[in-house]
Amino acid sequence: MKLSASTEERLDAIRTSYDISSTASNELLNLLGDNLEMMNQAQEEIEAYRAKHKKLTVTDRFKQEKPHPVIGIIKDTHHQILCCMKALGINEKHELQNDEVDPLDLI
Repeated sequence: MKLSASTEERLDAIRTSYDISSTASNELLNLLGDNLEMMNQAQEEIEAYRAKHKKLTVTDRFKQEKPHPVIGIIKDTHHQILCCMKALGINEKHELQNDEVDPLDLI
């Protein structure tokens, strides 16, 4: 997936701050970036839908209200981001140095 410049900058900062250099860790970081980008796109889409329709639900073919499908995408990508952070050993308990990026700013 093509990442935005801001996402690339965040990933580079995390890569530097947490000394991520192995192939497996870089793949996890790339997966984190892909999910972050998908989550951001889904959030933009749901906000546009909310602005237009003033709700976060859709009506199915049986005239039943149900959550917009994009909400599931946001939940799933958020979960994947947290799993990648855990696998990389990035968590909120890490003491940040002056130049380190707070990984929780990602979500």
